[in-house]
Amino acid sequence: MEALGDTDPRVAKTCRYLAEALVQAMQFDEADTLCKRTLEIHRIHSAPASLEEAADRRLMALVCFVADW
Repeated sequence: MEALGDTDPRVAKTCRYLAEALVQAMQFDEADTLCKRTLEIHRIHSAPASLEEAADRRLMALVCFVADW
């Protein structure tokens, strides 16, 4: 984030990968934070309903579902 900036699309990809790893490690609070950051970056750089945003929304739904379970 320091090198690319907080809203660079490559930061969003990295946050998504980290969130997926955190879900597998059952650390849902941290995954939730990263998913939210990824979705914020999509709002800035992506067209509405892009494939990347859809994938990140599915991940966020998984995090929310499992965290409430």
